[in-house]
Amino acid sequence: MDHRLSRQDVIERIKDHGPNHYAGLYNVMKGVTLAGAGIAFVKLAGDNFPLSHIALMAVALTGVLLTYYGQSVGLIIVHLRPSILDITLPMALTVVEFFIVYRPSEPATGDQPIDWFWAFSLWAALAAAIIASVAWRIRGSNYSPALRPIVDDYRSQLVRDVGAASALSAGSAAFILAYGKWDLAVSGKYVFLTVAFCTLIAGINSQGKARRALARNLVVPV
Repeated sequence: MDHRLSRQDVIERIKDHGPNHYAGLYNVMKGVTLAGAGIAFVKLAGDNFPLSHIALMAVALTGVLLTYYGQSVGLIIVHLRPSILDITLPMALTVVEFFIVYRPSEPATGDQPIDWFWAFSLWAALAAAIIASVAWRIRGSNYSPALRPIVDDYRSQLVRDVGAASALSAGSAAFILAYGKWDLAVSGKYVFLTVAFCTLIAGINSQGKARRALARNLVVPV
């Protein structure tokens, strides 16, 4: 058997490099985030699971679920040569995700820490940046002619996701500013968290539709 690396071997390696990069990086991200969530739950158990902080955890973990579900859908069809953006943006997102899942377990002044809401807004902005980075670099020329309509449809879905994530980030920042300016009641935070939770669930449902559309168009189970 010839163990020498051939040009065809290198081409196959390049084609696999993108998916392997994303899968490996996001697996590390999931491990870090879930470790933070586990520690946070242990600490919250010692405080008898205060509802105000469990509400933050519920939204944070739903956001994390959306992040990794969307990544798993993207791995089906996205074909990119990883750039520096594919390292720096997910790294930044990991740090923020760790914060939003761990921060609720730490003592805070008042009912809920306002810095968590700022971090949530930043999380949504980073998510929008990552999606926009991927959508902008998807090129039909990197796919066979048969796949190009499918890729165009998926890219359109990504553009809509960028808009949704950007709106969530802007809405979160607007809520924080309004909360500080008009001294809204604590119930205002719960209203915002409910809206944010429903928005994230809608995002998960959107990713599910994208996955089913890919399966239908590719005529394979995914």
